[in-house]
Amino acid sequence: MGALTARDQFLIENAGIGYQKAKDLLAWWKAKETAGALKKFTLNPPDRPELHIEYFYDALNLEGKDVSAMGCFWKTRFPRKPGSPAASDSTLQTFVQKQFMRSSHWIRPDTLPGGFEFKPLLYKTQSRDEFGVLPEGPAPDLDEIGEKYEWVVMEAVVYDFFRNVPGLSLGPGMMKRCRRCPPTFSFTRIIRPAFIRRWKGPPPNVVSAYLSFLPTPVAKGIFGYGPGMFKAAAKQFRFILLDNGAIEIQMFFLVSTRSEKILNLGGFDPVYFSARLANILTLNSFNLNQRAHDKLDALQLELHARVYQSLLNGMSSYWENQNWSGAGR
Repeated sequence: MGALTARDQFLIENAGIGYQKAKDLLAWWKAKETAGALKKFTLNPPDRPELHIEYFYDALNLEGKDVSAMGCFWKTRFPRKPGSPAASDSTLQTFVQKQFMRSSHWIRPDTLPGGFEFKPLLYKTQSRDEFGVLPEGPAPDLDEIGEKYEWVVMEAVVYDFFRNVPGLSLGPGMMKRCRRCPPTFSFTRIIRPAFIRRWKGPPPNVVSAYLSFLPTPVAKGIFGYGPGMFKAAAKQFRFILLDNGAIEIQMFFLVSTRSEKILNLGGFDPVYFSARLANILTLNSFNLNQRAHDKLDALQLELHARVYQSLLNGMSSYWENQNWSGAGR
């Protein structure tokens, strides 16, 4: 650790914290889900017919403290276009492990970047307490994590965040300004899939990728809730090769705690302040504070799904134009 900067050491310490908290949170969720003890709701954004989102709120005891949690699940399917040729070694597993993160960003017709850009930062070697700084350039292949590395810290730049905020329509000029300040976050990859329940009757040819989020922000912003501000969070992608050549991608997101602020303007959040004030003025007759909290958290889960779905939609040619020649796993 001596050769690392103070920022490197700070991120490494938080990587260990985020990694462990995500595992604990997933273990809690697995028990609740298996017992059928989660009350679920649905979201169907009218402008995004491909999104059918299941979500839930709950409470749990984490590290001896009573905290809140929420999560969401949705899936999408990309049919294979007829006549798509098979490239050499074109298995689904090979693509996910070696190409997915490298193919996840692009330039849009308006010349602005789109998708996610994953920037490697730090690593911990497998079976040894050795840490280091990753070189600039492409992130390590996912199959190296769990073999060569126990975990890797990466920064993710979310270029399409503002394009996916419901009700927000920005012109080209404003989008160019937003290009200079896209939200960013850091995460580690969870490499122990035993903590993730397999969905009912999973078919063969399944590849999964797991991410845990660091409980520390990479860049400051006006938002009071989001990546880097979660106490614990985990994300799962499951890529399934179907018999007809289509790709089904299932996504699951789990986070604790629920939001405590929406905006952070010098420590002040006008959103929840307004909800609390309205609740006081109506003598809690309509439970406005809780209703506003539920609605705002549902919107944030919807935004999360919109952003990740846009990532997959932007990569649609990879799913639709490929004749995967081998099994997924």
